[in-house]
Amino acid sequence: MSESAKPAVHSNPEPKEAAAQSDTKHKIAVLAVVVIPFIGLIVAIILAWGSGVDALSLGLFAAFSIATILGVTVGYHRYFTHKSFKTHDWIKFLLGVAGSASWEGDALEWVAEHRHHHKYSDTEDDHHSPHYGFFKSHVGWLFTKTDPKQYSRYAPELMDDPLFMFITRNFLLWATLGLLLPAAIGWAATGTVKGAFLGFLWGGLVRVLFVHHVTWSVNSICHTFGSKNFRSDDDSRNNVIVGILALGEGWHNNHHAFQTSARHGLFWWQIDFSYILIKSLEFCGLVWDVKVPKQEDVAAKRLTSSTNSKVAAAPKTMAEEAAYAAQSAGDASDGRGDYSYGTLKRVVPTAAAFAVATAAASQATVPKKAEDPATNRNVTAQSELGKKTASQDQKPQAS
Repeated sequence: MSESAKPAVHSNPEPKEAAAQSDTKHKIAVLAVVVIPFIGLIVAIILAWGSGVDALSLGLFAAFSIATILGVTVGYHRYFTHKSFKTHDWIKFLLGVAGSASWEGDALEWVAEHRHHHKYSDTEDDHHSPHYGFFKSHVGWLFTKTDPKQYSRYAPELMDDPLFMFITRNFLLWATLGLLLPAAIGWAATGTVKGAFLGFLWGGLVRVLFVHHVTWSVNSICHTFGSKNFRSDDDSRNNVIVGILALGEGWHNNHHAFQTSARHGLFWWQIDFSYILIKSLEFCGLVWDVKVPKQEDVAAKRLTSSTNSKVAAAPKTMAEEAAYAAQSAGDASDGRGDYSYGTLKRVVPTAAAFAVATAAASQATVPKKAEDPATNRNVTAQSELGKKTASQDQKPQAS
């Protein structure tokens, strides 16, 4: 066959090649989102060297950090993912925009990934379990593109929500506005290009860096370091530092024990600013049907000195997961007393820690309560709940 007789080569790439190109673009995009804010921090430090950071820049950093963290914790997480409360469409829109401005991906991808995490938490199928690499759980997992099939599997009711999909489709618009708005405020407040640039740096790039590593720490640190107040079939922990910085998300063991609860800080010492916002909105009549666990349910799941506070070795295969879950719910004591106060004992004075340990030791002979069955990992019920409640998200008007 002559060269001229050979069939023409199509310019369109094969499906595998197209998928590879898409995956490469995704990795480049993630790398840019991870690295550029860090470069912004370096530039901000250089500009502040010898003169310090001005009050306006600090104010923009603080205000936009709080707003976007709440967009993730209250919006992406407790509202969209777990249906912990109901609210008006305009509140839903603001929460979605604030969450998007964190540059943590669009709302649909975030929800699907998080519901997948709850189904497979700390197993080999969990995309960001520190059992399979701390760096991977913190940031490395982001470089693997989410399978689009997960959207319809884990968030089908949200795909049928027009407002939610509008927020999702315009993710880049909201994320970019999150960078430009502090720059505009800096310009308006100072009337100078330098003021606008500092606003862009501190309210934009540096803020994105801070928000990323605080919220990503929930995946990595809060499955590695901290205490366990409740039985859960994974290695979720309560971490006081992440609990404060992430505005309540660091009480992660509590969350895994009561996944639909709007309140993560279930005890007086567990400050939960996200829940404070939700309760404030409820007081104003802007949210309703706020879900919190009943006291008897909290008591039934709470770990005591006679229940196992020792963390099992990381499961390496799915076959080991059953044994891991059983061991996590076992009753062997490690001799450290009431583990629910583990974090508290590390931050209170030595005398108070000794008193708590002594009191716990005196109760070591109390018989343990019957254990609950293992937590159901299947999150299908979560999306089904969303289907049933999607039509009720608007509060009925009084006749």
